[in-house]
Amino acid sequence: MPLEFGVWRVDERTTKLEPSHLAQEAHLEKAIENDIGLIDGNLLLIGRQVATGYGKKIDLLAINFDGDLVVIEIKRDKTPREIVAQTLDYASWILKLAYDEITEIHDAYVQQRGLPPTPFEEAFEEAFGTNPPDTLNEKHKLLIVRANSTTPPNASSRTSRTRTASLSTSPSSATSTTRSVTTSPVPG
Repeated sequence: MPLEFGVWRVDERTTKLEPSHLAQEAHLEKAIENDIGLIDGNLLLIGRQVATGYGKKIDLLAINFDGDLVVIEIKRDKTPREIVAQTLDYASWILKLAYDEITEIHDAYVQQRGLPPTPFEEAFEEAFGTNPPDTLNEKHKLLIVRANSTTPPNASSRTSRTRTASLSTSPSSATSTTRSVTTSPVPG
């Protein structure tokens, strides 16, 4: 069952904000890039639009405290089968990434964003308070963030519900969770 909540703007008065339609995947991608805590506050973002060896691009690539890579794929208008197939393709690509390739992805991302050059190890320690594990990418997690647009009853605006489904993969186990959030515009 999706989690729904209200968002209010508080200034001279309190105003409930109306939900809005998510026009493009890129808007949600940018919002998550700006605040990875929307997905999981225990991640370090290491790449955006990461080119794979299959001629495709991973929307967002992150790493967790354990050194596991996390693919974050954002979709708006594809069928679940297409989304899962694409995300599994990405999983097969990241599975082969070595420590030095992961640090290269991070370094390219830092440069792409125009941030001061920060070595991967330093960024990892800043994010998690410890050095990265000697071996990275022993397991990985696939997160699919899919925006569903629906028109609520008796409402003139459209609601954008974002559902996040995750699949953790390792040789011995797989788990799945789902979480939903509702996005709203801030009136000008």
